[in-house]
Amino acid sequence: MKADAARKWAGRVVTGLAVAVAAITLYQRAAEVPEPMEPDELARSARKLASDALEASVLARALATGQLTTHFAVAQHEQLSQDLEDLRKKLDRPPPAGREARAQQLRESLQRLTEVLFDVPLHMADAQAMSRISAEEQAIAADVGPGDGT
Repeated sequence: MKADAARKWAGRVVTGLAVAVAAITLYQRAAEVPEPMEPDELARSARKLASDALEASVLARALATGQLTTHFAVAQHEQLSQDLEDLRKKLDRPPPAGREARAQQLRESLQRLTEVLFDVPLHMADAQAMSRISAEEQAIAADVGPGDGT
């Protein structure tokens, strides 16, 4: 009987130690500064942001002229929102050395586009508002500029 109790106790100790080691490992990973992104990754992010802004502009213009169904527009809008969230996670990483200003400009453009996209569901039936939103999205794409990371 004592041997069984000792084994149970030893098993609990081992389990407790394993949990503690796992917790420490997770904490260390969470506390680490992420690796800086590569310059080509910043360039890809810029191209993606410009592409998403242009796509959003085309969709808004099509909504303004009645060329899209609301169902399709909502589905595309949700996909763009998810793309922007994925892009935000990438841009949260430290930028490449010497590209801090460009990364900040992309973050600001991303925030502007996100805010404009929040207006779309509220104004889908308003052609004038959708035209204004389309112009804003097109301006964001122009502000992002080339995707070369510069």
